[in-house]
Amino acid sequence: MPKRKCPALDGNGESARDNRRNFVANQRTRLPARWLYCPPMGKVVAQKFLPMKTPLDDSYDHLIESSKYFFHPSSVFRMPLLGAVKAEMRL
Repeated sequence: MPKRKCPALDGNGESARDNRRNFVANQRTRLPARWLYCPPMGKVVAQKFLPMKTPLDDSYDHLIESSKYFFHPSSVFRMPLLGAVKAEMRL
């Protein structure tokens, strides 16, 4: 059975796995690119598709300068769906 290789270390002595973990952790300290001024929802397309930006939970609120830009998951269900057709669920 071949030996497992040690993970490659960078100049700081960290493995690629540690670098990925740190990258993900750092992403939580800033908003996604172009997220802030993007409209929360677009217009319904073909009566079935609603384009929207990704809702962020309240752990991002400290990064948003004004509450008028908040867009939480619960906001999705409070917005009117003008032009949408309610689809039937078929099992």
